[in-house]
Amino acid sequence: VSLFQMAWIHGAYGVMWFEHEDPLSHAGPGSNQRLRFPNSPNLWLECQRLAVEGAELAPALQSHRAAAPSVHVSGGAVHATALLEQRRGGGIVVLVANPTNEPAQIRVSVDSDAVADGTAPILFVGRNVTVKGGAFHDSIDAWGTRAYRMDPRTAWQDASEPPTPTLNPQNLLSNP
Repeated sequence: VSLFQMAWIHGAYGVMWFEHEDPLSHAGPGSNQRLRFPNSPNLWLECQRLAVEGAELAPALQSHRAAAPSVHVSGGAVHATALLEQRRGGGIVVLVANPTNEPAQIRVSVDSDAVADGTAPILFVGRNVTVKGGAFHDSIDAWGTRAYRMDPRTAWQDASEPPTPTLNPQNLLSNP
């Protein structure tokens, strides 16, 4: 399980990195020990992966968590949370972690008034799930994590026609 995703599920907002300063054993002329990479290639790859995840999830992690819809997961001893994305167009990100050594078939349900039916991409995996009535089914591997981005339901989705587009008053272009 990504410890960072578990931390994000339980309320963390970011990640702080540190590195132990030890003397270089092979310092050459002009070397700067503050620019060293971690000694372990696996650690460096994990740092890169977490940086990409953190950058993609930043608009959701910085959101007001109390405003997010409630989420319920059945089918395993998994942990989950929903976050509202703070970007134009919005979105609802659902983070799920399986802290057990067994894969699980899960059913994730979010307030059906908050999410639209359709497909929801599984971030960092490259596939989608189908959302119907605010719920979807998926499998999560042992010690695995998932991040789903769901479309928010808008008032016009229940109407027969979408609203007429209007100019955004924050638009700074004189002739958009």
